[in-house]
Amino acid sequence: MKKVFDNQDFFKPIEEALNQQESVSFLVQGTSMSPTFKHLHTEVFLKQKDRYLPQDVCLFKMKNKYFLHRLIKINNNRCFFRGDHLYRYEVCQVDQILAYVYQFKNGDRLMSVNQIRYMLKVRFYLIFKQVKMILRSVYRRVFGGHQSR
Repeated sequence: MKKVFDNQDFFKPIEEALNQQESVSFLVQGTSMSPTFKHLHTEVFLKQKDRYLPQDVCLFKMKNKYFLHRLIKINNNRCFFRGDHLYRYEVCQVDQILAYVYQFKNGDRLMSVNQIRYMLKVRFYLIFKQVKMILRSVYRRVFGGHQSR
């Protein structure tokens, strides 16, 4: 039998462990971080650090909901996050960040976010996404409205 946990119930012990400087891991649910993380296939390992940087994938809490998205930029104390598969930002304060992903596991393959292969893949994907966003914007201006699917 499948048991479904409420977002708050699931993340409460994770948040408590992180506040005690422990490392935690869980399976990713959802597709907002696709293709980097796969729904119910990717296990992420998180811990806190003193300073979060653009391109870190962070767990943050906003309006009593938890998100695992990529930090795009920091402006003063405001952090702009976006899922790799999404186009809109979530904006929160630095103190709402709970931890960052320092490694992840897809199947049997464990990968550190400090590995050159991962960093190059992320940079390529973010550049590709910017080009895709520009092309979508041009398409909408030329043809009006939203792209048909």
